[in-house]
This record gives sequence, C-alpha cells and structure tokens, in this order.
Amino acid sequence: MFKDCAEIENLVTEFWNQRKALGLLGLLMCIAFFEILFGGKTLFYRDFGVMGIPTTYYQRAAFWNGEIPLWNPYSNCGAPFLAQWGTMCLYPLSIIYLILPFPWSLNFFCVLHLFIGAWGMYRFCRKLDVEEFPSLIGATIFVFNGITLSCLSWPNYCVAIGWMPWVIAAVKEGVETGGRGLIRPIIFASLQLLVGVPELVVLTWLICVGFVIEGLVRKSNFIKPTMVRLAVIVTVTSGIVAAQILPFIDLLLHSQRTIGMSAAKWAMPLDGWVNLAVPLFHVFKTTQGTFFQNGQQFLSAVYLGVMALFLAGVAVSTIRKNGRVVWLGLIATFLIVVSFGPNSWLFSIFQTMAPFLAVARYPVKALLALPLIVALLGSFGWMLWRDLPARERMRAMVVGFIAFLLFALGALWFMRMRPLPYDRWPDTVQNCYSRAAFLLVAFGALSWSASSARVDMRRAGEILLIAVLFFDGLKAMPNQNPTAPANLFSDLVWDQAHPAVPAPRLGEGRVFIRPEAEERLLRSNVADPVVDMLGKRLAEWSHLNLLDLIPKVNGSSTLQIKEQSVVQNLLYETNGFNAGLLDFVGARLETASNVVEWQARSTARPLVSAGQSVKVVDDTAALKGITAAGFSPGKEVFLNSNSAVLESSTCLVTNFSWKPHLISFNATAAHETIASIAQSYFHNWRAFVDGTETPLLRANYAFQAIVIPTGNHRIEIRYRDNAFLLGCATSLLSIVGLALYSRRRPRVIG
Repeated sequence: MFKDCAEIENLVTEFWNQRKALGLLGLLMCIAFFEILFGGKTLFYRDFGVMGIPTTYYQRAAFWNGEIPLWNPYSNCGAPFLAQWGTMCLYPLSIIYLILPFPWSLNFFCVLHLFIGAWGMYRFCRKLDVEEFPSLIGATIFVFNGITLSCLSWPNYCVAIGWMPWVIAAVKEGVETGGRGLIRPIIFASLQLLVGVPELVVLTWLICVGFVIEGLVRKSNFIKPTMVRLAVIVTVTSGIVAAQILPFIDLLLHSQRTIGMSAAKWAMPLDGWVNLAVPLFHVFKTTQGTFFQNGQQFLSAVYLGVMALFLAGVAVSTIRKNGRVVWLGLIATFLIVVSFGPNSWLFSIFQTMAPFLAVARYPVKALLALPLIVALLGSFGWMLWRDLPARERMRAMVVGFIAFLLFALGALWFMRMRPLPYDRWPDTVQNCYSRAAFLLVAFGALSWSASSARVDMRRAGEILLIAVLFFDGLKAMPNQNPTAPANLFSDLVWDQAHPAVPAPRLGEGRVFIRPEAEERLLRSNVADPVVDMLGKRLAEWSHLNLLDLIPKVNGSSTLQIKEQSVVQNLLYETNGFNAGLLDFVGARLETASNVVEWQARSTARPLVSAGQSVKVVDDTAALKGITAAGFSPGKEVFLNSNSAVLESSTCLVTNFSWKPHLISFNATAAHETIASIAQSYFHNWRAFVDGTETPLLRANYAFQAIVIPTGNHRIEIRYRDNAFLLGCATSLLSIVGLALYSRRRPRVIG
C-alpha cells in the first residue's frame, strides 16, 4: 500500500520520464546503426566477420538440427565448442540470432545489448540519486565512446558491456537490502557470466566491490550481513552458470593457455593515454582506412569524449568532499595503469601478486570499464556544474576549454618532436579542430540548458547537449566500424566460386591453408575491406569455414586442446612441414599460389584407417615421428607408453559415419589391431566396441586411436561431456532453488 497520493504521483512521473529517456536512447541507436538495422548492411570488420558471424552461424545450424553444439568438428581437427570463451550457447537472448534472419539478427542482437547497457546506465544513475537529465548524459557517454564502440567487433563483449551497469546497480542494492533484493543481482550476474568475457566480469565486480566498501564506510555495523549477502550472490550465481563454467574450466585446464603465458600482447603505449582525449594521437592508418594505436591494435579507439571528460573533471574537482569520487578516480587510475601492461613497471608488480592474470593476454582490456566510471562522474559533474553560480560556471567552461587547447597543442607538439613512422599528422590536426568545435558547441548547449528561464528552451539545450555527446563519441574515430552488404555472408559461396573443386564434407577429409597463404591472409593489405573479406571467405580463413561447414586442419578456436595446438604450430611455424602428417589429418585440398584457389592432394588418407603397426613411444618421440620425412600414416601409429605393441594386420573399415558428436564404423580385423581416427584427442570422447566401452587412446601425439579385436565389430566414438552434465544438474537445482526463494513471503517485522 502506498502512503499517499503524492507517492503514486511520483512513481507515475518517474515511469513516464523513463519512457521518454528510453525513447531518446532508442532513437540514438537507430541513428547510429541505421545501416545495419534498416539498410541491408552488416558489421564485418575484424573479428566480427571472421569469428563472430561464423561462430553464431554454427550455433544456429546446430540449433535447427536439434543439437547442443558441444563439439566443433570443422576447426582445428576438432575442438570443444560450447566450452569456448564467447560462444554464448547457453545465453537466453541468443534465441534472437538463432530464429531471426541471419546475419541481420546478430547485428540487431549487438545493438540491442548496447541499448540495454544505456538503459542500465540510466537506471543506475537514478538509483544513485542523480536527476533525470544527467542520468541520460551518463547513459549517452557510456555507449557512445571509442572504447564501447570498439566492442562491436565481438558480439559477446557487447552483451557483457550491456549488463555491466545492471550487475553493479543490483549488487549494490542487494547487499544493502538482502531478502528478495538478492534475486536481481543473481540474475544479472548470471546473464553476464554466460557470454564468456572473464575480463569484463572481473572489472564489473571490481567496481561492485568498490560500491560495497563505500556502503560499509557509511554503515560499518553492516559488515557481517554484507559479506553474507555477497557470498550468497556469488554462490548462487556460480550454481546457475555451472553448465557453462564447468566445461569452460575443464577445457581451460587442458588448453594451450597456461599461467606462464605472456600477457604482453597489445598493451597500451605509455603515451597512448593521450588518445582518451585526443583521438588519432600516434596512430597509423591501415590500407582499408581504419586507424589503430601504434603497438595496440585490440581496441580500435580509446577516446572518451571531450565533453564527457570535462564533466568528469568537474566531479573530480570535488574530490575532497565526495568519497565516491575518490574511489572512482582510484579505480580509473588503476585501470589505465594496468592497460599499459609490461610497458609500465607497475604491471610486473600486479602480475607477481596475481600470476593468473597472465592467462589474459591483452592488458588493454582493463580500459573496458572506463566508460562506466566516466559516465558516472559525468552525470555527477553536470549536477555540480549546474549548481555553481553563473560566474563560476562560465569560469569553469573557460578553464576547461583552455585546458583542452593546451593539452591538444601539447600532444601535437610532442608528435612533431617525437614522430613515429606511420603518424597521420594532418588527420590528427583536423581531428583536434573537430574536438574543439564539439566542445564549444557543448559549452553553448550547457549554458543554454542551465540558464534559460523557459522550460522548452532548457529542454532544447539539453537535447543539443545529448546530440553533441552522441556525435562526438560516434564520429571521433573515422571508419571505426565499417559495414558491408549482408549477402557477403550468404550460403553456398564455395559452390559458386569453385564449381569444379568439390569441398570435402564432414568425415571425407579437410582443407589446409598452407603457411605462406595463412601469413598472406593474416597480413592482407587489400584496400577494399569488402573485397578482402570476400577473399578470406573463399580461402576459408579463420572460422569462416563454419559458414560453409567445411572441415579444416587449423582454425581460430580461442582455447585449443594443448596437444592439438602443438601439432598445429609445427605445421605453421615452419615451411618444411611433413607431407605424411598432412596425409594423416586428411588434407584433401590445399591453397594454391593464389590463396583463394584450391588444389587437390591425392595422397590424403581416410580420417579413419586401421591395420597399422603400433610404435610405443613417449610424447617427444611421437612428435619427432609424425614430423619425420619418412612418416607413413598408413603403416605406423605412435601411441604412448601405456599402450600395447601391435603388429600390422589386415582390417577392413565399412559403414563409416561421421557426425559432430558421434563417429561410427564397422571394422573387420584378421588379428587384433589398431584403428586411428584423425580427430583431436580430448578426454570427453568415449570409445565403444559392440556397445561395450573400451579405452580411447591418444595416437600420433594429438589424435585418437582404438584397439580393434579380431573379427567383425561395430565401433562407436561418442562425445560425452560429464562437466556439462554435472553443470546442467547444478544449474537446474540452483534455478529451482532461486525460483522457490522468490516465492517466499517476506518476513513481517513488528
């Protein structure tokens, strides 16, 4: 029951104000992404095209076949799929791109989650007692900046970014209220975890912990209930996402990623922080017209917006009076320092304190949480600036504009004094002019919105300010997210381009991109990005083979099985690879001198062969054996030291069938012998002879084999992921428990 009519009136007003805010944010999304929502275009640049679209296409194909895609038999000679980072197989809203027209649905999916992020940021600001308009400022800053827009290269990053403010707001409220207030943070945290971006999850919870500590400073007597509530949120969330997390952990433990791996790739240069305010500082322009920082090509932009930084600066100026601003500033500083990676001596201290950080290879990902912090500070800053006397408001704008000019001129002077080979001096100067112009217009809108006596004029000034924040963040980095016609990713491209060269299908063999072709495709300098992507499609590069469902020797699985990764590196680190190994993995086609054309290999072996003699060796000897010049996969198989020695024998393989999760065939052997299967060995595969389980052996270092008894037998190799099954049971119990808890009647006090 509401206490009085005034409370009802306030709720109705808040409801309608939120609807107007959502309408404006939705309009901004439609303007920013008109081409991909309504113009028949699709995102395609970088990982979106070569990994995001093919990965979701394979998941979509499995969905319509009634399968859960636990295993991907088309890449890396076979690799786990659901357990990979970012496949989003269990994320509920993936149903959008599974059932709607593709690839439009994937583009809509990404834009929708940016909208969810803007909405969440608006609500979060309102929860922090920020007024309506500055909350809208925070929502605009959060989405329309270089860092967030960089995430359009990865659909799962868009999702994780979108849920970030929801998780933080819900956790803050949940630990303060307890009871049913714990349900929302559990749901939102689960949604973010299911998309598989560990770094963003860690960053989200870093900010959550900051808000929790801030709350405890104000209410020190709530330490015990706060810790209990946090533990409940973490525990139940872990249970709900167990179906995704347990297979992931299992794969991680058997993958090429180790604690000792370098985390030095694409760290931000020490002077790269200048790009937070001055885009195109020390950047190079690719042949396709996009820009990247020298030495850091993970994020295509790190620009946060000059007006956003001004408002954040106003908030920071009150640091002595506002404890919340203090720790937000400390977290922002920490994130920037971490993004420098090995370029800063502080990073080595962090890595020494937490060695597991080495598993994440890109320190610059620490910046992904920076837009949320700047958005919060910007919303605080607008209210602080508005409450200043008119003369002080004007003084703040003059000081802010002069500070930006001095900073920009200093950056340009530094570029002149210490130029880099690929600096784009004219582009940088022009961009600085544009940013200064945006800042002047923003200051005009700021004054207009704060000083006008008429409500409609104030609203006009507010809308102009939002427009400046929007266009400044969207257009600061030229050509950041180029688009292409959606039919670039249509089906049957192979059949149209290579009608005389039929592609091997699942179980028939694989295609092999030769090392020199792989290098050319990786470092392609084709000026037209659409033509470049079409060439990569014809070459089945990266994960693009999933669009044509063509098996390939290599691939772009984020986590590879450790032994398979070693063999693949041997094939690609030297040009002197052994043809016998390629014969064994069934490489029936290989790239010709023109990387988009294919030529046949007549010596490729069937993917299942039997009757070879067994050589029992350790792993080192097995690697030497399969890469030796005389390796003959039709005559010999290398097994580990726990296997039995078997001589060659006649063995006929018939009724062969190869499906994603089941390989079956009949084998008729004159004597007990071995059958080798040219698929990556992974412990989730189980072997059965006439329905009775038998050991599946690791053969030729990274592949599979099974002992065939004398006589005629039916052989089945089945994929059974016990971690997934255990996770499903845990997730189901956790969801049921949460549902029952949500129906619990609240305790009445008094």
